[in-house]
Amino acid sequence: MMNYEDFKEYVKNNILEELPDVYREFEVTIRKTMKNNGLELDGLLIHGHDNIAPVIYLNGYYEQYNDGASLENVMSEISNTYRANAEHRSIPDDILTTFDDFNNAKDLIFSKIVNTENNKELLSDRPHTEFEDLSVTYHVLISKDATGMASSPITNDMAEKFGVTAKELDMAANENMARNNPMVITSMYDMMKDMMIPDMMAPGMSREEAEEMFNDMVPSDGMDMYVLTNESKINGAVWMTNVEALDVAAERIGGDFFLLPSSVHECILVPKNGFDEKELQNMVMTVNQSQVSPEDRLSDNVYSYDSKEHKLTLATDNKEHEQSLDHTMEQKHSAKTH
Repeated sequence: MMNYEDFKEYVKNNILEELPDVYREFEVTIRKTMKNNGLELDGLLIHGHDNIAPVIYLNGYYEQYNDGASLENVMSEISNTYRANAEHRSIPDDILTTFDDFNNAKDLIFSKIVNTENNKELLSDRPHTEFEDLSVTYHVLISKDATGMASSPITNDMAEKFGVTAKELDMAANENMARNNPMVITSMYDMMKDMMIPDMMAPGMSREEAEEMFNDMVPSDGMDMYVLTNESKINGAVWMTNVEALDVAAERIGGDFFLLPSSVHECILVPKNGFDEKELQNMVMTVNQSQVSPEDRLSDNVYSYDSKEHKLTLATDNKEHEQSLDHTMEQKHSAKTH
């Protein structure tokens, strides 16, 4: 059994043998990539003549190998993943010019949102716009199809080459949002229905019959929650920075609401009547720790939208909340020891 460093070196030295002959002269490198919330992953790159290559992260493949998968099967899966991304994704012939001229790139710019405190190192090399305890970053879309999407983050050097500021990048990204990845606001009930019904449909069962079964199992009464995301359901939480989207949500909900950042991919919206922000914060923190992967976590705070002022602000402060929880725990500990 190889350790992780030996595994990376083996993959680097042998992956081309798993690929067709056309790849024999390609260059193979491994580089560390900073992901959301300080997570570092080792990315395998197999470069051709154009230097545009999908990044294959090796950390998960080593976990498979460490859990008992054969090295042969792991190498085969890595090569299949690379070919699926490199051969079946349409890369425009003039993509390299996109990175030299802002006029070529501006229609392809999109944004993501991350936690500011947890991404200081990542944000130090990227133009960004701060939003409460979060920050918006900017990216250039390289390709998008049924297999997924490829993109490149805009670094400070790239922004300097473009000759643009973070504000100009933000304007471009906002103009592109509705066209390239429109917002979606759906009820929690409908989202659960869409997720569960395909698994509920037995052979010969119609969708209508499955829906009736779902309605009996999950009553809609009292499920007064909505999900805000985008069409692709990837990095859709950035729509929380768009006032027009929040106004649409307020109209559907019927007024002011709390916003729970359930992950970088979506937010949960709940009407203010009947909910307490501190209770909601406890729920957000619990879900983040137990259900959301570290890379996808956005914030432990709850936000409040004022539909008259058209403004989203923090309703809670995580640091104060943690201090309050620590104080409560200290009191309980003191009571037990006296």
